Amino acid sequence: MEWDRLFVQCPSAAVEAVVGIMQEEAAGGPLVETVPGASLVSVWVPSGPGADQVCTRLKLRFINIPNFLTGGEPLKLGREIVRDEDWAETWKDYYHPVRIGRRLVLKPTWEPWPPADEPEAAKPDDIVIELDPGMAFGTGTHPTTQLALCALEDLVRPGARILDVGCGCGVLSLASVRLGAAAAVAIDVDEVAVKVSRENVELAGAEDSITVLQGDVSVVTDGGFDIVVANVNSPVVRAIAPDVFNRLKPGGYYITTSQRNGTAPSRGSPTTLEGRPVGSCWKTKDAWPWDVTARCDRRAAWAPRSL
Repeated sequence: MEWDRLFVQCPSAAVEAVVGIMQEEAAGGPLVETVPGASLVSVWVPSGPGADQVCTRLKLRFINIPNFLTGGEPLKLGREIVRDEDWAETWKDYYHPVRIGRRLVLKPTWEPWPPADEPEAAKPDDIVIELDPGMAFGTGTHPTTQLALCALEDLVRPGARILDVGCGCGVLSLASVRLGAAAAVAIDVDEVAVKVSRENVELAGAEDSITVLQGDVSVVTDGGFDIVVANVNSPVVRAIAPDVFNRLKPGGYYITTSQRNGTAPSRGSPTTLEGRPVGSCWKTKDAWPWDVTARCDRRAAWAPRSL
């Protein structure tokens, strides 16, 4: 199988916007590398007509990135064909351990923790999660995933039940269980994501705690979840909200991450989602707001931290 590597060089200020757009349009986990004076962001999609369509959508959306992020220069999308085995090795070149929040460390299976040249990076209470992202799925380093992980670190309590919607490589479910949750159900509509998640669950020896299912929220027939986390785009977040709320315990949290333009409301201000009362907490990273919305019968007593 052949893949198309789609890539764009941009100023560091525009990286968050470019990564977010690529993640939404290409449904994959972009890689970011540093080049002299700029950043290079790449994503991989299966070759063919679908790749042509993704290229067209990316070009149209790149035009709308504000000039103050791009430096006033148009972003040029590059494209090259990569063989399957070359693509897999490319991940290994750029995916390295990363610390998120206070204790979470995401580590690829082929790299040590702590790094040999930085032994002081490890802390006694680190929760190290090993991942093999597989083909076309994120590594847990995208800002939306990081924000969801920070929220889980704050909200997961011992014995909690978690529903992970759009699980990708399974990182949010794995983190939840390592943080003390009793069980997690991870779902995704993509069969490759389900396969990758199951492999990572098996790698972690968490088969008894994490169930991975293919499909949308309707495949989850039970309820009583303490937390539902949906690291998916905004239209999906709103579309599934009624089904999510029906599966939440009273006082449960619906954690979502999405990109929004404009000014965020005051932290903790009351709002609604699909007519349900929620408390909203906002965190702005660089020039782009990332929102985490908590729904509960009482006001949420937490706020996301800096990444």
